[in-house]
Amino acid sequence: MNPIKKMLLGTAGGSILLLVSFISVLHLLSLKKLIRRILTGAAGTVVFLIVFSITALLTCGCNIGNRIQSSGYTAWEKTDGTICKSIPYGTKKKERFDLYLPATLDTNKTHAVMLFIHGGAWIVGQRTDMDYVCKRYAKEGYITATMSYTLLKHLTRPTPGVNLTSMLDEIEACIKQIKTTTAEMGYKVDQLALSGYSAGGHLALLYAFNRYETSPLPIRFVFEQVGPIDFHLGSFEDDPKKVAQLASALSGTEVTAEQITNGQAEKTLRSLSPVPYIHSQNIPVLCSYGGKDWLVKPIHRKRLIAALEENKIPCQFIDFQNSDHLLQDDPDCRQAYHQAVLEFAKKYFGY
Repeated sequence: MNPIKKMLLGTAGGSILLLVSFISVLHLLSLKKLIRRILTGAAGTVVFLIVFSITALLTCGCNIGNRIQSSGYTAWEKTDGTICKSIPYGTKKKERFDLYLPATLDTNKTHAVMLFIHGGAWIVGQRTDMDYVCKRYAKEGYITATMSYTLLKHLTRPTPGVNLTSMLDEIEACIKQIKTTTAEMGYKVDQLALSGYSAGGHLALLYAFNRYETSPLPIRFVFEQVGPIDFHLGSFEDDPKKVAQLASALSGTEVTAEQITNGQAEKTLRSLSPVPYIHSQNIPVLCSYGGKDWLVKPIHRKRLIAALEENKIPCQFIDFQNSDHLLQDDPDCRQAYHQAVLEFAKKYFGY
């Protein structure tokens, strides 16, 4: 089956059809080689960051279609439970979450929640990108939620008032509101798992290890896919200027190419990664990365796994050897990842 037909068969609606068709065409035109040619031009820095954003956005749409088709997803029925849309956790426009309550919930028992954080290079994406996976695990009996958060406006310079710290603050506020909202509904939620895809996976890991002590709910484990881990020279790009621009956008402070090369930006670069915070917090991690991912390169998962193993933190890595950032070419691995999530939940949630 050709890639376009395969992706179209897995889509859930007209808007997804457009996105999937577009990303399929880009994929067939060898986008990777095209980008590399463009990057040799004078406008390479801007083009790289634009493509990084667009690729991440289209990844969300394309990935939904692939997973719906080939990962055992079944349609949500009214008998499966209740979905509560657009619950505010703050006063800003983006500070909303959707809550998925299984029909099997018992008010006499305590429950866990899985919070999913969408990807999109920290600059695009929406919480509904994770709707399908929230439904999937709600059908397994777990309370699930997907959140929106205030996004960057630029990937080449700081966005006033928005950076990784503000995003972590919003995750914390969302968790607090989930705890409050479920309690008002008569359910006692006393534990949490965080998940995300791409930039969302990065945020899930960063929050878990950086904000472990202040989290309104104890974090039992993290399961993430293709989350960026490292922001040093060579991890994304070999050009100090491009690295400095991304670091400036994520940190909210100006970083120069000179600071990247002379080491003065080391503290800032380390603060963007979950790795320096992986030490005493025993938070098990399930992760998956694509063996042919040119966007989030193998160095990311290697540094994550090395840090987890060094600190003797339980970790399971599922290697999508044949896949790029979309993780679309290893159907057996998709199923293995799903089963691993359920095993983690049973082990660390206790049910």
